[in-house]
Amino acid sequence: MAEHFEITIVREAIPVTDISPLELMLLSRVFVAVCIEDAWYFHAMRAPGCFAIAKRAAWQEAIDATRDFAGTATDIVFDQMSKASGEEIEIDLMEVGWEFLLQDILRRSATLRYVSVVSVSTCSRIRGDSFGAGAWLITPDKVLVNSTEAMIKDFLQDAGIARQHGWLDYRMERADVAR
Repeated sequence: MAEHFEITIVREAIPVTDISPLELMLLSRVFVAVCIEDAWYFHAMRAPGCFAIAKRAAWQEAIDATRDFAGTATDIVFDQMSKASGEEIEIDLMEVGWEFLLQDILRRSATLRYVSVVSVSTCSRIRGDSFGAGAWLITPDKVLVNSTEAMIKDFLQDAGIARQHGWLDYRMERADVAR
C-alpha cells in the first residue's frame, strides 16, 4: 500500500512572547514544535494533525493561563470541552484549521506581519496524482492558499492552452468504470 506524506513547515519563527499557552498547546499537537532561544518553530513530517488530545485539567490550565491573550482558541476549546465527557478531551480543528491559530498570533504580534507555510506532498509509489506542493500566506486579515495544481492550471490558461489528458484524469476515469 502506498504511503502519503505532506511535509509542512511554518517558515517564520514565532516569538515566545507572541503565542498564548493555549495556542502553543494546540499548535504543538498539530505540528512538531521546537523552541530555539526565544522563538517557536513548527513543522510536520507526515502532515499537520487535525486533532489535539490532552487531559481536561491540562486544557483548563492552558485556558486559565491564556486569559490575557485575545483570540479564538479559548472559545473553540472551551466549546468543545463543554460538549465532551471524560478525562481525556479531543479538540477537533478540522473545521477551523490551524491557520486561525497563526492568524490570531499575527493579530496580536508587534513584530510579525505575516507567516508563510509551505508543504510538499509525496508518495512512496510513483503516481502522478500524489505529488505536489502547497503554500499559504497568512496575514492578520487573510489566509491565501495555492497549490502546484492550481498554478499549472493558471499557467495553461495564461498560455491559452487546453489541459491535456493526464494521470489524474486517467485515475478518475478508472474510478468511474469501477462503479
